[in-house]
Amino acid sequence: FRCSGPTTQLVFEITYTNTSGTHTESCELSISRPSVENCSNQKSDAHVEIDEQRNRVKVAETLKRVISLGESRKLPDARKVLKDLLLDLQNSASCDSDFTRSLIDDVRDSEDTLSDQGTFDNVGIKYLYSLSRSHYQQRASGVSSSAASAYLTDGQRDMLQALGG
Repeated sequence: FRCSGPTTQLVFEITYTNTSGTHTESCELSISRPSVENCSNQKSDAHVEIDEQRNRVKVAETLKRVISLGESRKLPDARKVLKDLLLDLQNSASCDSDFTRSLIDDVRDSEDTLSDQGTFDNVGIKYLYSLSRSHYQQRASGVSSSAASAYLTDGQRDMLQALGG
């Protein structure tokens, strides 16, 4: 960035008395900032990585809330919470990253477990709990999901490839 020179932000004056008399000192705080024309809105790699982690935690927390709503037999509310999460992820700074796209896939897969109360009770609660825990802990779990595959160790990845042919 190019700065257009320091801008005075604060000027203050201190008057104090000591054994040699009364003294006055002044001080000025100046800040150099880039001009608006020289600012860009480009996303840095660090910014995208931070946003991915924010999204990961948001998914884990939201899945926990969805489980609670499902257990309270409030599936329409749970579906709405997932739809809102999906919109948040799609509009996030890291929406184009592979990891966030995988989180979006996980949320879409989670919607399938809320089709009816029986599906939620038999499959959904277990799937959502395992997926939430996987994202909280950044550890692979028994659940196969797009984003949770990022947490697989090399040994787990090799084993899955051997099983898959």
